Amino acid sequence: MARVLGLDIGTNTLRGALVRSGYGRFEVLRYVEASLGGESPASTTSPEQEQADPFARALAALPDAGPPMPPSGADAEQPAIANPLRAAFKDLLRKLGRPPEEVVVAVDGTLVSLRRVTVPAALVKKLDEVLPGELESVVPFELDRAVVDHQPIRREGATLSVLATAAPLEVVRDLLSDLSAAGIHPKEIAVGAAALDGLARAAAPLRSPDPVLLVDLGQKRTDLCLLRDGRCEMARSLSMGTSAFPDRSVPFARLIGQSVAAMRGGETPDPRKVVLVGGGSLLDGIVEWVANITDLPVEVATLPLPIEGERASWVDPRFARALALAARTSSKEKRLDLRRGEFATRKGISNLREHLPLVAGCAAAVFLSFAISTWARYSALMDDQETLVAEMSRQSERLFGKASSSPDEVRKLLEGQRQGDPLPEVDAFGVLSAINMRMPPASESFVHDIERLTIDLGEPGRDGSVQLHGIVGTIEQRDQIADALGRYACFPEVKKLRTTRMVGEERMKYQLEMAVRCGARARPAQTSQSQGEQRGSD
Repeated sequence: MARVLGLDIGTNTLRGALVRSGYGRFEVLRYVEASLGGESPASTTSPEQEQADPFARALAALPDAGPPMPPSGADAEQPAIANPLRAAFKDLLRKLGRPPEEVVVAVDGTLVSLRRVTVPAALVKKLDEVLPGELESVVPFELDRAVVDHQPIRREGATLSVLATAAPLEVVRDLLSDLSAAGIHPKEIAVGAAALDGLARAAAPLRSPDPVLLVDLGQKRTDLCLLRDGRCEMARSLSMGTSAFPDRSVPFARLIGQSVAAMRGGETPDPRKVVLVGGGSLLDGIVEWVANITDLPVEVATLPLPIEGERASWVDPRFARALALAARTSSKEKRLDLRRGEFATRKGISNLREHLPLVAGCAAAVFLSFAISTWARYSALMDDQETLVAEMSRQSERLFGKASSSPDEVRKLLEGQRQGDPLPEVDAFGVLSAINMRMPPASESFVHDIERLTIDLGEPGRDGSVQLHGIVGTIEQRDQIADALGRYACFPEVKKLRTTRMVGEERMKYQLEMAVRCGARARPAQTSQSQGEQRGSD
């Protein structure tokens, strides 16, 4: 089963969730985190404000839940995240013990476009061609410079609803560049808030048929993902987080309220409850605050416990995004992935080099198995040979009076016995063919009928015989038949027996008897004519 690592790259912390899935099983192995080397943002509130507002007390230790915006323009000259990220990733791998087979990351949802699109179900096989036209008028950038992908939501009658995304090429290219510099080569790139649907694979309550609104509260960003039956119905990323408390809490609440209101109208189902994840879910009073905004029941997500590492009774909800990224690969359904087109995973020499130890180990195992199988087969054949040689020696002693284990010697003994071979030199079909070939051709004046033909080939020391009873027109015709048969080398003697005239007809019945003596006992040919006929018959 594949070991997949979901990576959540925050401002100060790199978090990972390692899962193992396959053959219908899903297991959370470990949760790990490593510092990115930065300092946690200092609180912008006074001690008096912290006393008055319960949210302010947790801001100083609250990390960002999402990846930073890739550097561009003038900011590109500033130090990138690659070096701190490389060190943090190495620290993460050290804690895991051995590297995973696959890595999954997500792009910041505020940098891409996510839309719910409804198309005729008949176009399901042409979505890649249809979606650019559907998105062209609603995205704020040119689609010919973007990566477009989709994942199914549900099919109802003759319509199909999909969640479509469009991401500028520069955003994906810069993210991959930073990750590559840090030694991270993701197999998939999920998209913003929609990536949270992977959490439904790990937490059964999120697969409920009742719509659930999953809210990831970060310090600078908030992601909302509406789930039904574990599928993402709608997703939205807000560029505001819990750092808005307390001064900008009202605009923040308004943004969340507007997003929930948008989900309650149109094609999406109304959410029945809210589930909180991320660092913001740890704030005192956050559950009540969100409940007042959404007018829905609110709870903090309970993440599954790992089966490896230190035993724990509770998992920090800040690992939710990392777990969602890792768990989404356990589904066989199509999902949003920006590794398309020029960004598609290249399975070439670099992949082979990465897995070279595994390939070498497998090759060694295959060679060893082949060697053992060949040796076992050789041993079995040697045992069979010894058995056959012993049987040949026993049979040669029984048949020839001399035991021999040499195939060549036994072959010579067999060839020496062929003169006494009891098999006849000619068979009954050969005799019948010889008689047929020597019969005079039928004509109006020569009509010949055979009443009975008896062939006895004889045995060693005794000649065989052939008795022919037939009907001809005259005595001369009988003699003609007898003379023709007498020229056959295996008939050394032809006896003319009884000849009687048929009653009421001018035809005669006759009987001939021929001795059969073939092979070494056959008489030598008397004339050149008989020699030619003998060669032709043989």
